[in-house]
Order: sequence, then structure tokens, then C-alpha cells
Amino acid sequence: MVQRFFEKMFVTWFGLGKVPIAPGTAGSIGAIPLCWLMTQPDFQIWHRFIFATGWTAIAILTSMQDQKVSQIKDPSYIVIDEVAGMLWSCFFIGCFYIPQNYKSILVAFIAFRILDVVKPFPANYFDKSSKFSTTAFRQGFNIVMDDVIAGFYACACVAIFFHPRVQALTDLLN
Repeated sequence: MVQRFFEKMFVTWFGLGKVPIAPGTAGSIGAIPLCWLMTQPDFQIWHRFIFATGWTAIAILTSMQDQKVSQIKDPSYIVIDEVAGMLWSCFFIGCFYIPQNYKSILVAFIAFRILDVVKPFPANYFDKSSKFSTTAFRQGFNIVMDDVIAGFYACACVAIFFHPRVQALTDLLN
């Protein structure tokens, strides 16, 4: 009973997945404190990789457990996948030329939400597979991977947006 309570807390990201309108967006907003923590200057690239990979593994395992218990294919209350996706979208913030500030996390958030809705390939493949997978592990894996892929794409968008040449171009236009 207690174990199921904690599983539900993780899978709904402390209840944000129960928000009636746009639970994925609420879960993504709920991930921002973790993103801010991960983008601190003390977090080197390999720390970030371990952190994001660890959260991705937790997301897969808790999603898998929920799929075993609930028997509902890819329910909207599962938002821990958005947490994993947001971490990957913020992966390079504070590194190289990308500043660690609210603007860069906002760009990552907007890019991630757009790409999570659009689901470019192969995210769309994982999204479809989550609804037709035959095992709980595959369902949990696919639920999370479509958001991780969207996070990878969002990370690339953040890198492009803050690239010095793009910034120079926007400075010329202003």
C-alpha cells in the first residue's frame, strides 16, 4: 500500500499528472527545479549524463509498474516521462556558450512542449508503440522514450537558439 503510494507520487510527479487540463505541461513545469539543479556550474557533463539517465531509468521503471497495476495504456496522468524529457532538453544549459538562466530554461521548456506534442520521428514511433506493446516493460519504456527523444530534439533547438552566430543575427535585427 505504501509502495503504491510512492509509485503514484513519482509517476504523477507529486500529483501534477492529475491536473485536469494539460497534465503534460504541468509535469514539465514541475521538472524545472530539477533542471535548474542539473544546470548548475558544479554539474559537469558526466554528472548531468548520470543524473538524466538515472531519472530516465526511474521514469521507465515507475511507468512500467503503473502499466502492470493499472492496465490503462499510456494514461495522461503519467508525467514522470515529461520530467525525463525536460532534463534531456536542458542537458547543455550552462555549458559551452549556453547561459544558465531562466531564459535558457524557458526556451528549453517551450521547445520541449512543442516537440512533445508534434512528436517527430522516432518519438512518434515510441508513442504509437506504447499503446500497442504487449508487456508492461515495453509499455513503460515506450511511454518514456517518446519524451526523451523530444528532449533530445529540444536540446538541439536550445543549442541552435543560443549559438553565437544566431545571437549575432538577432542582435543585427534589433
